[in-house]
Amino acid sequence: MKPRLVRGPGLVLLAGCLAGCGEEVLPPSPPSGPVVQSLAIVLGNGQRGTVGTPLSQPLVVRLVTGSLPLVGMPVKWTASAGAGGFSAAGGMTLTGADGTASIGFLPAVNTTIGADGTISWVTVQATVDVAGGPSVTFSFHVWGEPPEVFIPFGPYFDCTGGMDPSRFSGPEGTIPVGSLVVWQYATWLYPGCAAQLRSTQVPQGAAPIESGPLAPGTLFGAVLRVAGDYVVEDVKYGGQVTLRVR
Repeated sequence: MKPRLVRGPGLVLLAGCLAGCGEEVLPPSPPSGPVVQSLAIVLGNGQRGTVGTPLSQPLVVRLVTGSLPLVGMPVKWTASAGAGGFSAAGGMTLTGADGTASIGFLPAVNTTIGADGTISWVTVQATVDVAGGPSVTFSFHVWGEPPEVFIPFGPYFDCTGGMDPSRFSGPEGTIPVGSLVVWQYATWLYPGCAAQLRSTQVPQGAAPIESGPLAPGTLFGAVLRVAGDYVVEDVKYGGQVTLRVR
């Protein structure tokens, strides 16, 4: 059958079949269920908490397929062994209208310091609780007693030629005996660099402080159990800090 033109006011219609007469063309069927593509951390990573006190920020993830949020999907939260408990029963929450799921965390154990002074992380893993669901891992440090003194340091400009020696932040005043002192090599922009801490002075009876090579972002800790003055330097790039422990 030849197509015929049907004319009307301001309208031209093409009647008849151009191809496939009698066949109905259907749109493609949508997928039977949401396709999980990506899970990302939104908030709560890298915190520093205290044993027995909830973290100041909740742990928040966002689940999307393409750029669209996935709603009502179960997210299972799992902490490293003995690390603590969650605000939601069973450590399970659902994603909301914006694709996010969140949970509170109550730390139960201290972050540990290895024999070399390296500090371990407490971790929480968030996993979409469906077959093949993606997961992400939060990590943070948790302290209890003794009190903590945190000292970032690192070359101010770069670490390629000692353009500027390491600068240590504080601390001001005295530090209580038995405090945990944590140094963080904070030259994040230069991943190939490696600093090294070494004590040049410690009180009589105190153990020397020696870190070994530290990559950017590394945390190194020591508990200062003897009163007196400690002087610690970055032997790689220069610069030092004096700690008055009383």
